[in-house]
Amino acid sequence: MQCYKHAKVETFLSCGRCEKPICPDCVVQGPAGIRCRECASVNANRLYKVPPIRLVWSGLVAVVAGSVGLVAVNNVPVFGVALAYFYGRLLADTVMRASGMRVGWMIKAFAVGGIVCGAAARVLFDIFYYDQTLRESVLDLWAILQFAVALYGCYTRIKDW
Repeated sequence: MQCYKHAKVETFLSCGRCEKPICPDCVVQGPAGIRCRECASVNANRLYKVPPIRLVWSGLVAVVAGSVGLVAVNNVPVFGVALAYFYGRLLADTVMRASGMRVGWMIKAFAVGGIVCGAAARVLFDIFYYDQTLRESVLDLWAILQFAVALYGCYTRIKDW
């Protein structure tokens, strides 16, 4: 057999998905065996293809869960930092499940964006509910720590996707 890309190279290898003959230069090793470059690309994997309605749903879930979650975590006085870590992981899981278990870069961005929306909602909640100034709300060190821990929790969850 001749490599489908390099016509002068003889090979006995073939792609595990499309069965095109491939030479050692064209081989991409994956978890399910060897693939050609087209079959091994991220765009060919259906885990990374998110339908538009799922994208919208994931974005809405991220904004709502992020906003409600960080405001709630901020109002837990003693264990707020520990809860923020689990909140970050839970938010990442929730967004992934809302996307239909898809794991593309946009889903990761929605998970992180949900935590950022939660921080903005917490600032607005502090301003309107507790009558704090914008400066007091933004420079609250406890809330900044909770935000950072929530981001870290989200990161530890999405880094394996």
